[in-house]
Amino acid sequence: MNLAWAVFGALHVISWHQKARPVPLASILPELRREPRQTATDPTPFAFSYRGRPYNVKPLAAYDLAGLVVSHNDIGGLADIYHTKDSLDTKDVCVIWGDNVATEDFHRVKFWNGPWTCHWRYPDGVRTAASQVSNNHLITQSDSIRQAIARVRVGDQIRVRGRLVAYQDAAHAEFWRTSSLTRGDTGNGACEVVLVENLEILKAGAPGWWTLYLLSLGGLGALAALELVRFFRGD
Repeated sequence: MNLAWAVFGALHVISWHQKARPVPLASILPELRREPRQTATDPTPFAFSYRGRPYNVKPLAAYDLAGLVVSHNDIGGLADIYHTKDSLDTKDVCVIWGDNVATEDFHRVKFWNGPWTCHWRYPDGVRTAASQVSNNHLITQSDSIRQAIARVRVGDQIRVRGRLVAYQDAAHAEFWRTSSLTRGDTGNGACEVVLVENLEILKAGAPGWWTLYLLSLGGLGALAALELVRFFRGD
């Protein structure tokens, strides 16, 4: 049993570290070098329900974004009380593109998310174009797309297509969450609110290390369960 703890523990620590390594510059796909495409769309408002709650939606623009995921909110963390299985807003995804992935400077930038915001900090001599970073509130009408969003991890290169929208919980008619229509702005309402119609993981960041991380975590959990069984049995 001690050997199993040591093996799974070592695999867990190694895979945890390796899965977080920066994406090599040579792995950045050409799609990430272009600007997001924002075009006109049918502005007719519509409504739909999620988990029995009605929502109103105002389309603002069609949107097509390819970017490198550098951060996302921790929807399972104690600090994020706003995102649950019942919330229409799924995962907030912070991505970079364009000049920000043209050099290895992004390896030296620290990105992190709050429940609704993306932040970054960089040392002297590193250039980061604020207009090529965006935090995206992802909502969807599709269960399969919701599952795809849940699988997105830091280091993935993704393409998101859909519409920038304003949306409202019909039970709170006084408040609309409204998308920004420009990149790189700051302050309240600066994030893109995307009604996702298609999401592709163009290239996963570290799929092998993520698999090993989850397997080792499962192994540690199984060992802990066995230890509890042995304890209560008096072995």
